[in-house]
Amino acid sequence: ISLNAFSGSAEAIFGYNETPWWSTTSMPARVLDGPISFDDVFSQAFPWTAMEEQLRYGDGSLSSMKGIRRSDTGAELGVHSLDYGVVQPRDLFDFCAAFFAAYPHIPIASAIAMQGGAVLNLSARVGTIDILGSGDILKSYLCFLNSYNGRYKATVYKSLVRPVCMNTTRQGLDN
Repeated sequence: ISLNAFSGSAEAIFGYNETPWWSTTSMPARVLDGPISFDDVFSQAFPWTAMEEQLRYGDGSLSSMKGIRRSDTGAELGVHSLDYGVVQPRDLFDFCAAFFAAYPHIPIASAIAMQGGAVLNLSARVGTIDILGSGDILKSYLCFLNSYNGRYKATVYKSLVRPVCMNTTRQGLDN
């Protein structure tokens, strides 16, 4: 999982001063004071574009497949048929844009590009409960997941685990 910063932008941004467990000086997380707006996700967490490149066989002849790469790092996002249209990060989340427009009071808590950007996850904090007034806070998230590599289809899931990496994303999907 690559969560390092590239060209001044972060592979992951988190809201509410909630630093993920993996944040270190060598791999810092971008953490904001409050919630993340839908537009900030694409200007700060996923500011790159997807570019296509027709693939070639070892003998130099053209393949019937094309590779999709990130514009900033060149990381491979997926391999698709020539009929596949290039989809930009924002387009991967068209399915949830209407949700955030209709419910602006539900804040985005994190935006993460995993596996070099091939898997993208947005999480919105939908609730917190102080268990019996003990200060033990239970948080719940509505997560929006999509991928370039076909590993995950456009998915919405509810999780009690804040997604901060591929492992916590999988754990949330399994709950």
